[in-house]
Amino acid sequence: MTAEDFVTAWRKGVAPTALSGYIYQGIKNATAIQNGKKKPETLGVKAVGKHKLVVDLEYPISTFTKKLTMTSFLPQNTKLVKKYDKKYGTSMKTFASNGAFKLSSWKAGSNTWTLVKNPNYYAKSEVKLSKIKYQVVK
Repeated sequence: MTAEDFVTAWRKGVAPTALSGYIYQGIKNATAIQNGKKKPETLGVKAVGKHKLVVDLEYPISTFTKKLTMTSFLPQNTKLVKKYDKKYGTSMKTFASNGAFKLSSWKAGSNTWTLVKNPNYYAKSEVKLSKIKYQVVK
């Protein structure tokens, strides 16, 4: 994961077609981008080196760091986004993740998926679960 993966995700998220609503409001140019008046590349976010992300705000936002915990701000693997474009994240083949668990079973449109312990996670010895099964109940 790199800073560029955050830039990729945020630019996708703020695009008018993403329908992300107010989430990115306050980041430089976000509203203009959502209204189709500027390109996503003008969003006030940039990668400085491999691991430094710089965000320019249009005004102070006291809750900004809390907003960053929302899924809209999670990174997306830049290489896979470029490779799969609109198909990114629509199947296990076009999806990437990091963290304590990795996706082991999922089909597009399915309401169930399974995660297994990630053997490459830096703190794998701290992870006590071996598997997580999700079931969406509507």
